[in-house]
Amino acid sequence: KYIKGQFFMDVHPPLAKMLIALAGVLGGFDGNFDFKEIGKDYLEPKVPYVMMRLFPTIAGIFVIPISYMTIKLAGFSTISAFMVATLLIFENGLVTQSRLILLDSPLVASTAFTVLMWVKFLNEQKRPFRFWWWVWLAMTGVGLGLTVRQKQEIKSNANDRSEEANDDREVENLGEEVMDRKLMEEENKAISEKVDDCDVIIKSDNKDSSPLSKKKSHKKPTNRFIVFVANLPLDIKKEELSKHFESAGTPMSVRLITDKKSRRSKGYAFVEFDNPQAMKRALRFHHTKLKNKQIRVELTAGGGGNKSLIRRKKLEEKKKKLNEERRKIHETYIAPKKSKSSDNVDDSTTKILDTNTSEVKVDGNVLTKKPRLKGSNAVKPVKVRNFGS
Repeated sequence: KYIKGQFFMDVHPPLAKMLIALAGVLGGFDGNFDFKEIGKDYLEPKVPYVMMRLFPTIAGIFVIPISYMTIKLAGFSTISAFMVATLLIFENGLVTQSRLILLDSPLVASTAFTVLMWVKFLNEQKRPFRFWWWVWLAMTGVGLGLTVRQKQEIKSNANDRSEEANDDREVENLGEEVMDRKLMEEENKAISEKVDDCDVIIKSDNKDSSPLSKKKSHKKPTNRFIVFVANLPLDIKKEELSKHFESAGTPMSVRLITDKKSRRSKGYAFVEFDNPQAMKRALRFHHTKLKNKQIRVELTAGGGGNKSLIRRKKLEEKKKKLNEERRKIHETYIAPKKSKSSDNVDDSTTKILDTNTSEVKVDGNVLTKKPRLKGSNAVKPVKVRNFGS
């Protein structure tokens, strides 16, 4: 269409295609053949494909000496420059694209030319604003112009890729939320089953009424996303604390713990969010400074701090062990002592005192009565019974 002078819209700048069209005109191409499909016959319509392929080939060959000169002028050795040029000669991608009628080969050549001019310009920094300083600066601009006027990235494709990346991240986040939700639902289901199995005996105030066996009414716990904030300034306000966490997500509620008498903050609070992502972002505020104080941000029970099923099982096992130890201590030490003390109370000794004689009968045994003393000597030592004996 360039050869025929027809206007058309293209996603790329026109320079490279116009140069290829120029090569076709020089080879006798009339512009009637379209290149829409790969593998079409070039011989029958007499397409000068050799001449048109010659331009990308020359551009690909042009890259080799440019790379050698760039490495050499950058201050490296001749061997290093030779190795770079040799590797580019046998680079399969460059060889392939240089054989075809594509825009990539002239684009790479223009880029290499721009880099070479820039290296030459840098070498003239010791002699600024002189003739060659201006020449290499201008040639760098020419190289940039040639590069950007040949091919550019299609914005729609870039947007599609960014949207696909965002979709992938959203799918990953959604997958994590689904897994967390499933785990929480399983835990809530296990708790509700245990609660359903438990019966609570409710006794009424009336003496004649019998105990009623009713199932404990319960509500399915809702998910709450709460963080505990400590080491706060004593003069902090709810608005200031809410503003501190705004970048993580607007808090649903802020409960600042205050003293009942002075109404001043005790230095800690509870902040609730409406979604788990905001709560996770809020945890990153741990050890951040608020009014020159380093605060602590941690999970709470409501925010998932102790809701794991494993933690509840461990607590139940510890409670069982403690109850078992208490039962053994009660059976071994406390119960026998109680039984002995009750027996001593029931089988109390009966003393029969005979005022006319000096004998005392205690449980059938006859003891000699000691003489009565007067004054300070009348104080009698009393035998103290050991506890439990």
